[in-house]
Amino acid sequence: MKSFNNLLSCEFYKINRKKTLLKVGIAVVVIILLVMIAGLAMDYLIKQAGVQEVSSDYERQIAILEMQLAEIQAREDSSVLYKLIIVNEEYAVRAQITYYKYMLENNVPAGAVTPYSLGDITALISSNYYSFASVCATTMMTLLIVFIIVMASKNTVGEFNNGTMKMQLIRPVDRNKFFTAKWLSVYVVSEGILLFIMIISFLVGLIAFGGSSPDVLIIANATGALRVHPIAALIINFLLKSVQLFALLQLTMFVNLLCKRNALAITINILITLVDLGVLAETVAAIPYVGFVGFFMNVNWESVLSTASPTLRGLTLWSMIPVTLAWVAFFTAMNYRNFARKEI
Repeated sequence: MKSFNNLLSCEFYKINRKKTLLKVGIAVVVIILLVMIAGLAMDYLIKQAGVQEVSSDYERQIAILEMQLAEIQAREDSSVLYKLIIVNEEYAVRAQITYYKYMLENNVPAGAVTPYSLGDITALISSNYYSFASVCATTMMTLLIVFIIVMASKNTVGEFNNGTMKMQLIRPVDRNKFFTAKWLSVYVVSEGILLFIMIISFLVGLIAFGGSSPDVLIIANATGALRVHPIAALIINFLLKSVQLFALLQLTMFVNLLCKRNALAITINILITLVDLGVLAETVAAIPYVGFVGFFMNVNWESVLSTASPTLRGLTLWSMIPVTLAWVAFFTAMNYRNFARKEI
């Protein structure tokens, strides 16, 4: 255990060798402040415009949404495009109906509960610490993804390229422990950054928008509703993003061990994050259901907990979890196998 701890400490030092964490921390604070300014500006404009509060006529809202649902279903029945599951309008409407039915059945006044947010910029309209922290966390995910790709590539492909890996592996060190220290150090640091983001954005949100925030309603699979405290919703947000980061790290390591050049590994990893191959095959090649086994569509568990929707019609949390676990298990097993056989 002592040798593994030494390996892990060494990897932590490599990550922060050029004060990387300080630079990332500064970038995080700057971005959070920019989001805060945007939120305050939107709050001011809404108040100046005199926007009315959300209507509490839930029965009318449900009736309108049910009409929309009927139109969508009729359109899907007559269109080949919808048969290919490219557009997922039906899920979003069903989720909104579930939301309003919960409000009606539980006599919840308008504004007392807000749907679980995916963290898009429009959530800032709510002007509360929950929506602000959610937007900040989602905005920072791009930074964290780039951090993972660059650090993981640098600590594997980069070290194979510059000969550092050879110098380390000529010593009597267990390759499995060595590789574990590499990916674990990147994951722990990225998790630390994510936690820092959540805490700072929460505190800034409290200062900028006050200590009150409505409860959050989680709409699971567009049918179930669970009301939670906003802090509990932020914890769930943190845990779900942690799953995404872990899965992405294993994919990144898989690509790294197949590449011989650091620049090539980084480029391929970035391209993969930008284009989900499963969805691309389904939309361009018109191959139905291929997206159901796509990596990125399945690791985004948050998409089935809100009134938004997953990209593909038919995806549920219960189908996404096993597919995600299967991908992670495959990448992890292949990573240890490939690293053990990698020539230095």
